[in-house]
Amino acid sequence: MRRWISKQEEKKEYHTSAAQTDYNIPLIGYRGALFICLVIVLVVLVVPYLFSGFGVWVVHIISSILIGFGISFSQHFIHSRKKICRSFWVVGALFSIVSFIVLAMIQ
Repeated sequence: MRRWISKQEEKKEYHTSAAQTDYNIPLIGYRGALFICLVIVLVVLVVPYLFSGFGVWVVHIISSILIGFGISFSQHFIHSRKKICRSFWVVGALFSIVSFIVLAMIQ
């Protein structure tokens, strides 16, 4: 028979010095936010210059992959110091797909 787990009994996996929540959700700290902003600025400035001869869609694909895995890197290695695991690849792929859709809609 399953037993309900209260918030106090639940293992807290995500901790940051800036904030603490009652739920086990990942938070983004200052270092991670700075890293994500730096990745996005570099992608916006450098990738179109380097890959301008390949076409717009190639630039969108490369940019979305870099943004998605930059967010995943921030969540997995800067905040929680996990090793590379399946969730790193899943989160990176999902954020890459979302950023590709956003970049395609902006075009």
